[in-house]
Amino acid sequence: MASRGKVEANTSIFRRLDEYCASRGEPITNQGSKRFIETKKEDRDFLTDARKVQTLDLSPSLKISRFDHADRSFFVTAGYDLLEIPEGMQEEQLNGGVLTASLYEMELRPIVKPIEVREVVEVSDMGDSGYLGHDFLQLASLFPPIQILSTEPLVKGESANIFLLLCLSDRRRFDHWIDDHLAAALGKMASVSSNAIPYAVLCRAVLDFDPAALFLALYRSLEALYSREKTTGLMSGIGISMDWFQMAQQLELHLGWYPREDQSLEALFQSASETDLSKVLAALNEAPKEGNKPHVTAARRVYALRNALVHYRPFHQSFKFDDIEWCRLCEAMSSLVLDLYTAAPTDASGSARKAPRATRD
Repeated sequence: MASRGKVEANTSIFRRLDEYCASRGEPITNQGSKRFIETKKEDRDFLTDARKVQTLDLSPSLKISRFDHADRSFFVTAGYDLLEIPEGMQEEQLNGGVLTASLYEMELRPIVKPIEVREVVEVSDMGDSGYLGHDFLQLASLFPPIQILSTEPLVKGESANIFLLLCLSDRRRFDHWIDDHLAAALGKMASVSSNAIPYAVLCRAVLDFDPAALFLALYRSLEALYSREKTTGLMSGIGISMDWFQMAQQLELHLGWYPREDQSLEALFQSASETDLSKVLAALNEAPKEGNKPHVTAARRVYALRNALVHYRPFHQSFKFDDIEWCRLCEAMSSLVLDLYTAAPTDASGSARKAPRATRD
């Protein structure tokens, strides 16, 4: 996006604070007056020139945004408590310029009561002599905790995988069902840059207390690979050179073609490692059926679980979810997804790219 103006950003931020209090029956006495967040000269370049690349919006108070500025990529988190900084990244100090740009672009809402907002905002405005702006730390205290990390400049497509690492670093990971082994397996997935892995879905799932949400997110990561073999075969046969994932999109868009799910999953699992397949079956408390190959049994069992979770027919209500070792199942699925994507790069160059990774690998 283009550069933002200081007046525009500050006006928008304080207007939202005015509306927040007014909508709760406690209007700010100097609402509508000209106010701004105090910034130092060295902070203002970020405010006016930092370019927002992408935002992960999980709730009004839980967000991550990436900004690019001065040959660095900055990740601003709101509402997180990052316990581990991904390798290759460093923590930065909050200042007035970053705060103003972040509040404006991320559209954060206060997390305190209107009276607390008023105690900060009503202190002064540009109508008062000697007004130098509102203290940025006092303004920041009204909103979810903000942390800033930076890294060497990244290409445009390498935002969502970093979002996954930051979600894994959040404190809530230690309070629910995801253990360190599963977190490490998920962190490894972020080392591969792919436009097909649904990173935003994975981010939401790792912060969910329902293990089934993460299983379904990992399953969705496999769905994009269903058409790989048939699409690449078609491209080879007619001499088309392009990213197979883009070709598959065009086939479905213009011809309405897409592969059958159950058959595609079996074909995909045929390329999976026997170790991963064995771990999937063990987590599902399933032994390979006599006469069936492990990839067939695993694919059918995973597909049955997926159907039982997303459908509500009487047949699916007999599924025994309590017998599933969810942590180990998702760990095995994470490894399986990573292996399959590594074997089938989805970026235009045909090769995997490395991004910052979790320090616990």
